[in-house]
Amino acid sequence: ITRKAFGKGVKKVGTAKQKAKTILKGIIRWPEGVRGAEDDMRAGMEPVVKVLEALTLPERFPTGDVRNIKRVEAIQQALHKLKTG
Repeated sequence: ITRKAFGKGVKKVGTAKQKAKTILKGIIRWPEGVRGAEDDMRAGMEPVVKVLEALTLPERFPTGDVRNIKRVEAIQQALHKLKTG
């Protein structure tokens, strides 16, 4: 929130593309519009998937073991680094 990342992202790509596609497709054609966004979604998620695939997680412990939070921390740190550089 303090970095105002959402607003910066909106300014970067704008809302015109999303609005235009929504209006053109309309509610009735929503499923088709979602399918049509597959390439955009794939392109947007590709860096995230690459980071997660390259990640080596710490050892997993039994369910409920507090040491498992280290696995979550590793994921959070890697994705935060991707986002902030």
